Amino acid sequence: MAVDGISFSVQAGEVVGFLGPNGAGKSTTLKILAGLLEAEAGQVALFGQSVAENPRIAAAHLGLMLENNPLPGKLRVGEYLRFRARMKGIASGAVYRHVEKILRHCDLYYKARHRRIASLSKGFRQRVGVAEALLGSPKIVVLDEPTIGLDPHQVLLFRQLIEAFRGRHTFVISSHILSEIEAVCDRVLILHQGRLVADGDVAQLRKEFVPEATLLLRLSGDVRSLSAFERRYPQWKYRRLRTDLSADMQQLAIDFRDCLEERRAVGEAIFSHRDWKLLGMEEKRATLEDIFLAATRRHWDEKSSKG
Repeated sequence: MAVDGISFSVQAGEVVGFLGPNGAGKSTTLKILAGLLEAEAGQVALFGQSVAENPRIAAAHLGLMLENNPLPGKLRVGEYLRFRARMKGIASGAVYRHVEKILRHCDLYYKARHRRIASLSKGFRQRVGVAEALLGSPKIVVLDEPTIGLDPHQVLLFRQLIEAFRGRHTFVISSHILSEIEAVCDRVLILHQGRLVADGDVAQLRKEFVPEATLLLRLSGDVRSLSAFERRYPQWKYRRLRTDLSADMQQLAIDFRDCLEERRAVGEAIFSHRDWKLLGMEEKRATLEDIFLAATRRHWDEKSSKG
């Protein structure tokens, strides 16, 4: 079974990221959501209506871009999108104006609207897929790996596109590029081996899975006084990163729980100490990649302990 007991809801206007390693069930879940696959058990409801019992509800309110993004290479971009607009029920008199608007939003109007799809780079074909998903102004837009093949400039345009439509559409975005999910999504769902193992915004997931933070300090002064400082605050985990910056300079990393009280205590201790000088301070917290690895590792460990 590709997915097992997944349960989640998405609120209107949310931008939700869907993460998971290969084979985790992301694409299967999105296809079930879009009515392309029928679930063996459970149900999917859009606006209170079952997708299985009323598949037209997905067609009417959901725009979809699949991972492989199959497109007819012989058609030109503009004519293909006009054809798909008519298929989605947009009135004939509004098709040209509607497609032109989408082409401009996706930065395709000047660069690609007259070109045959077969002649486009992968990045431009990805944008055509996003444009198709936006046709008809669906309430929900599902994008499976939308930034694959995009260069950094195109990735930035994709982020701007999501921001332009934020609040007007609900987005569900599947991606292997965790930095993009972290940049654009309000909430993250993590799948592992067909199960939903994490659900929340990045701050919530960081607190649950990787609550530690690291405070990186660059200090100058007597090494012996620094050792005394470490003995005074044994609750923090210290790592001396470098001692060769200069004769009297240390670089120190302190690992601590991500809470305001300890950050305040670190600051007060540093600035009240007279034997050395603070040259710099930087706080590093867990990235979405760290959270992803911790969440999937926890699920793997739990499954192994039961089996």
